[in-house]
Amino acid sequence: MLRLYLLIFSLLILSCRKGSESTGPSNPPVNSPARSYGGLANDVPTFAQKTSDGGFIIAGYTKSFGAGNSDILLIKTDGYGNIQWAKTYGRAGNEIAYSVQQTSDGGFIIAGDTGHNFSENIGKDILLIKTNANGDIQWAKIYGGAGVNGISSVQQTSDGGYIMAGYSGSNKDILLIKTDANGNVQWAKTYGGAGDDEARYVIQTSDGGFVIAGVKSYNETFIAKTDANGNIQWFKTIGISEYCRNLSLQKTSDGGYVLLYNGKYRRLLIKIDANGNAQWAKKYDISDTYSIQQTSDGGFIIGGSEEFDIVNYTTLIKTDANGNIQWAKYYPGSDAISVQQTNDNGFMITAIEWNNFQTDILLIRTDANGSVGNCPISNNTSVSVYNPTLNVEDSPITTNSISITPSNISLTTTNLNLTPQDKCPTK
Repeated sequence: MLRLYLLIFSLLILSCRKGSESTGPSNPPVNSPARSYGGLANDVPTFAQKTSDGGFIIAGYTKSFGAGNSDILLIKTDGYGNIQWAKTYGRAGNEIAYSVQQTSDGGFIIAGDTGHNFSENIGKDILLIKTNANGDIQWAKIYGGAGVNGISSVQQTSDGGYIMAGYSGSNKDILLIKTDANGNVQWAKTYGGAGDDEARYVIQTSDGGFVIAGVKSYNETFIAKTDANGNIQWFKTIGISEYCRNLSLQKTSDGGYVLLYNGKYRRLLIKIDANGNAQWAKKYDISDTYSIQQTSDGGFIIGGSEEFDIVNYTTLIKTDANGNIQWAKYYPGSDAISVQQTNDNGFMITAIEWNNFQTDILLIRTDANGSVGNCPISNNTSVSVYNPTLNVEDSPITTNSISITPSNISLTTTNLNLTPQDKCPTK
């Protein structure tokens, strides 16, 4: 039966893919819970977020459309995944988006980099773009300096400005940049030690400070709290001694945090209280985990992937409030990079779809149990779960204030007319 599902799915993804650059609207809605979008080259989602209207904003990059080798790609959809508009932003080289957030005025703030070298991290500058609700650029700035600078996460702050987290320097240090509403730097700080250190996620706290999660020397995971001016209040390392591939951090309804860790050997969900202490941890026996969100029932939804016989499967895991698995599903041919709960308590999966060594953006809308109707792309699966013991320790860190002067940058905006490829035809 599994081979039959794979055969059906393979026939679907080998269908002709279309897309064009256009000043007109995107194509009419497709009455399908699963559809992909892309062109003739690689189109990759990196981050997705639910918007205030119940729809979704998806950021990433495209090699199929735009002005350069790769351009930032921004897609706005309704709550069912139908595209409302899609745009690229770029120059002659490479621009990539890693994080997007809706702003209080209904627009969007996008953080990424420009001058990206896909073979080596050299020559990069941090790129911050502010758009209105329709994706039109209001301003765009670059933040450069000596060595390599990279950004992983951006959030609007309570004063209307922005906080960015990433790394600075060829010998990486954790980087925090606080800006005003126009992207002008108010302060910038690095935090580090002897090895390479990098922030992967930042969240503003209720007292105006910030919580940062990331990696130290690639083999230690940390969580840290600063005040509103970036001064460290506590810095803790979590006893995980292996290479970290990805981290995701979310606030929880009890005032604490949940950290999703994707390491070389372990995939962990770690519940942390407001002071950085680990309350519990779960280990899930799957290949990769990328996205975590607390659900309306107090549990969690995890998006990741599993690999069987060189085929990747998006994997969705629903847990209770203590990380115990309630159900798990897989969807062949893709890797989930984000999962968001919908207004009707279902889920929207944003994934990378693999098509003969090229990639498209895949959207799958499920019900509250992870099912996709009668589509041959949703299957129950079993994931083993364990209870690891983790040591959380206070750790010293060196803080330095640095000077960063942003520069305005001109980007070419291209409106896209993307044709959806239906993965689950409605009869």
